[in-house]
Amino acid sequence: AGLIAWADEGVRAWDDRVGRLIALGTNVDSAASIAFRSDGARAAVSGWSSSTPNSGMYIIDVASRRTMFSRDIGLANDTDVAFSPDGSLLAFASGDRFEIVDSRLRPQKQLASLPQYTTPEHVAFSPDGRWIAAGLSGPQPGVTVWPVAGSPDPVVLDTGRLTYGPQPLAF
Repeated sequence: AGLIAWADEGVRAWDDRVGRLIALGTNVDSAASIAFRSDGARAAVSGWSSSTPNSGMYIIDVASRRTMFSRDIGLANDTDVAFSPDGSLLAFASGDRFEIVDSRLRPQKQLASLPQYTTPEHVAFSPDGRWIAAGLSGPQPGVTVWPVAGSPDPVVLDTGRLTYGPQPLAF
């Protein structure tokens, strides 16, 4: 059983347990990224709301369909989010920021200060939660991996054969 979510007049999802559409959040008008915690109890959404001038991050409780936590992220067009395997952390990329926040959207660790015009467009945690990977776009697109704890030094994977544009990834 599971959910598939998208943003269209708010954040909606198809709940295959009951076989129908459900509205997850009406305060988000347009989402750039949606991620579910592994147990399906929470959804993280980055997007725009007509009630605020900037984009934001939202943690939505799926059962109650209510926003539990929110955070203003400024004027960001492209964002991505990913839950850690245990659901306690969230990787969040927006503009030139790439950071880890807790399940209440409180900052925990800044992962990188990226070069000008470089944007982390896709993020993913490793299944054991030790690594975070980001597909970077910009003048030098590529895939980079950071340790969640310990050294701030990333591992840059081969960029020589990557094309300009989004670099989707998965562990």
